Amino acid sequence: MNDEKITKKKTPAYALVTAAALLLMFICGRVLPVPSGMSRGALQVLCIFAGALLLWMTVSTTWSALLTIAALALLPELGYASVFASSFGTWIFVYLLGVFMLTYALSRTAFLRRISLFFLSRRAAQKGPWSFLILYFAAAVLMGCIVTPEVVFMLFLAIAEELFAEVGIRGRNKCTTFIVLGLIFTASVTAMMTPIAHVFPLLLISFYTRDFGNTIGLGQYMLFSVPTGLLVLIVLFAATVLLLRPDVSPIAGITREKIEGMRRALPAPDHREIITVTAFFVCVIFWLLPDVLRPLWPEASTYLTGLGTAFPSLLAVSVLCMLRVEGEEVLSFHKAIREGVPWEAMVMVGAVTAVGAAMSNPSIGLTDYLTGILEPLVASMPPAVFVLTIALITVLMTNLTSNVVTGTLLYAIAMPMTLGAAASCSPEALVCILGAGISLAYATPAATSHVTIAYNTRWVRGGDIARYGFLAAVLSALVLAFAGTPLLDLIF
Repeated sequence: MNDEKITKKKTPAYALVTAAALLLMFICGRVLPVPSGMSRGALQVLCIFAGALLLWMTVSTTWSALLTIAALALLPELGYASVFASSFGTWIFVYLLGVFMLTYALSRTAFLRRISLFFLSRRAAQKGPWSFLILYFAAAVLMGCIVTPEVVFMLFLAIAEELFAEVGIRGRNKCTTFIVLGLIFTASVTAMMTPIAHVFPLLLISFYTRDFGNTIGLGQYMLFSVPTGLLVLIVLFAATVLLLRPDVSPIAGITREKIEGMRRALPAPDHREIITVTAFFVCVIFWLLPDVLRPLWPEASTYLTGLGTAFPSLLAVSVLCMLRVEGEEVLSFHKAIREGVPWEAMVMVGAVTAVGAAMSNPSIGLTDYLTGILEPLVASMPPAVFVLTIALITVLMTNLTSNVVTGTLLYAIAMPMTLGAAASCSPEALVCILGAGISLAYATPAATSHVTIAYNTRWVRGGDIARYGFLAAVLSALVLAFAGTPLLDLIF
């Protein structure tokens, strides 16, 4: 997320937009006439959200998030204690704090690069350039499932650049374009495949938990997201190969000896790496165990679920900070909290969860109002059309603006459509589609951080990223709607 979106050269625009947003957030909701059937509190929440959206999309996603929380706290139906509890006091905020610190610890070891080079050194990779690239992207998929998109993109781009130098590729061509586009696709799609170190699916799950008093298990979500995500990747890579027709023959010049040399240059696994990797995967097991045990040992599953999703990561981080190797902490708390936690994103998550809580608050009554308006529209809409419409809007919108904003807005609009008698899909299915959809950002620098990084590399044209990115968005939405939905019907 870029903080300042209107540059200093456009100071009048900055002042105008900021003034309009402040007017919406603090004045309009108090003085505008209230539509029939809507409460004054609901109008105020909508005006605050409109002002926040204006700031988030054009000015800033940092200080404006704090301003949004302050505006919500002024509403008598909510109050400061309630708003603070629904922003920085939610389980998702605590969970993300622990997970970002834990993945920071993992990224400080050579483990991720070690596993990646292990894949590339297999004999199968030497059968031809396409075999090498399949293993290259398979390694990226595996790593992308457990670390943030930015980390996996930068890690595999660095490996690719070393390999480009080895085979004499000095500038942009169709081969480099294909590889960078493939990394964009892989980083984004793996962000939808698991909730581990990935904000967006968890954000939507937290909305569902808040509104329904129930939860969608991480294992349940992954039963949908992993096969659907793999199918999305197959479709995107196939379409890119067919349209781009890259010449990957230079990759044949990458020898196994070169990869082995890169592996040998890595330091041997030390106690610090072994402890960190063990803590990370024990944490992953704890996240998945409740869903695995549910049919086999319901009591244990209920107990582990009751501990909460945030508990394992907080415990793992505490253990890493407590343990010492050669007199030094395995994980420095001060470095992890300063360098490993993206506080801008955390503040934004706090703001959107507070907005979402306000929208669904019974004393505000906005959900009931929207349900009454939207239910007649859904009643005449075939289920497949409804799901496809939601998927297309979600994925296209997240390629143009903030993922978090897209998820919050579309959840508020679409969730009431699943609650009426004529609902076209279940609330659980909608949450999974939205959580997956807002992760699939490929096309513009505004979409997500690793796409911004890709635009600034010399290996691909920005126009190619936009062109193939928007095509990928449409194809991804089609897969979500027509392949993901039947899976969700089986799961829920």
